[in-house]
Amino acid sequence: MKLRNIILLVCVNILSCVLVNICYAVDDGKVTNQNVFTGTLRVYQKVLSPTKGSYCSMTPSDSNYAYQSFSKYNPAKAYVMTADRLMRCGHDLNNYKKVYGEKQVLYCDAVDSNGGKDKSENSDIQSDKGNGSINIPSTEVRNDEDKLFTFATELENQGIYNDAVLEYKRLLSYFPFTKHKNRALIGIVHCYYESNRYLDAIYVAGKEDVASMEDADKMDLNISVGKSYFKLENYPKAVYYFSQNSGFSRNRYLADQSILMEGLSYVYDSKWGEAKKTFARIGGDSQYYGVAENARLLCDGSNRIKYKKPALAATLSVVPGLGYLYSGYPQTALSALLVNGMFMLGTYQAFNANNSGLGAIMGVFALGWYSGNIYGAYTTAERKNISLRNEYLARFSFGFKL
Repeated sequence: MKLRNIILLVCVNILSCVLVNICYAVDDGKVTNQNVFTGTLRVYQKVLSPTKGSYCSMTPSDSNYAYQSFSKYNPAKAYVMTADRLMRCGHDLNNYKKVYGEKQVLYCDAVDSNGGKDKSENSDIQSDKGNGSINIPSTEVRNDEDKLFTFATELENQGIYNDAVLEYKRLLSYFPFTKHKNRALIGIVHCYYESNRYLDAIYVAGKEDVASMEDADKMDLNISVGKSYFKLENYPKAVYYFSQNSGFSRNRYLADQSILMEGLSYVYDSKWGEAKKTFARIGGDSQYYGVAENARLLCDGSNRIKYKKPALAATLSVVPGLGYLYSGYPQTALSALLVNGMFMLGTYQAFNANNSGLGAIMGVFALGWYSGNIYGAYTTAERKNISLRNEYLARFSFGFKL
């Protein structure tokens, strides 16, 4: 038994002996066994308990358990309950329900969870003899469930995503069979996506029971997962999840958004033909028909992007700066021409003056700059192509955030 338990048990023993003599001696509420004992327990909590620097893994803590017991029951029963609790404290924790405290996981062991017949207003939970689960009968507690979900949703809507995830998880922990379960899980996935935690979003979504969800929830989930894969540049996977929503015709709004994002995934994967076919699936009666038609026309114009040829840029750089000029970097081209020209001229003049040492040194520098001019032209052409592509992709605008 832990030292703190021994100290608390000693306090219980001593005060129990005293209480036998004064039990119910005064009935006007000024001095009763409850007043004496609970007051002493408060002294223990305020003076002795903080000095030990440890915490109880169960909730309520040992001293709070004793305080509640002596507040509700006669000294004999409260004493027995407290002694039992101290013997059980910290052991066989798998037999207790987990709850999540501020800094650690705790194990619930309420005063009335061990078969007590008291069903007073202080009893928050009671055993369900039918299936061994926890009943939450009071309207107040059910309202707490709704309030917790509403609070998490408000945090999500305000963009406070980390806190929203925490509250959604708290809801699912306290109320594992809540009616808000699917929406809470989808909220977690969405918050992870908005926080750029794409792998976490995908992982959580993969654990959900999609078959039990309503169509609208399935669509929301598919969109969040598809967008996560899109951000990770795994476009085939993104296409797969977006395409799952094509079978849900009841929610035309989300279905058409999914088609647009599916088409955009093909665009980013440079599969222009597939993208064009996908955008064509948006019907003329859709609110997205105009943007879909514009996207389809952009697919047709993709072959007009004037990409640079890196190999040609490198070849042109035989004349220093000419490869940069080809890639659209005229100032860099001028700089390359002047610097390489100076090194070449310096090398020539050194050897012409029979200063082979200086000529060799200048030659090494000249060769390095000349090689850099060729390599730089090649990589600059590649960067230019990326820039041209991104500029063209930016023209695909659907009116909603991806």
